[in-house]
Amino acid sequence: MSDVDTKRLLLRFEQAVRSINRAEINPKISELKVSDINPVIKMVAQSRAQYLQALFDLAKLSDDQHPKPDQIKSLRIMRESYEELMKGSKALEVAI
Repeated sequence: MSDVDTKRLLLRFEQAVRSINRAEINPKISELKVSDINPVIKMVAQSRAQYLQALFDLAKLSDDQHPKPDQIKSLRIMRESYEELMKGSKALEVAI
């Protein structure tokens, strides 16, 4: 496949994604405004801040010692929450 054919295919793919997203998502989610999106962005930022603060707090408490398993578990839960919210936010961005 030539570069031109590849670019055309990718353009058609992108157009199909937009069209199908619009057809599937629009009936389920009303038209969005910035004020609708801000709470999502804020939630992701708060989750990121919580995760990073926990990491720094853990580093201060560890005093050159490896963190305890329960501390790592708590940090992992915060990271997973942040990552899930971030992926949701990215999915929203792609849908827009």
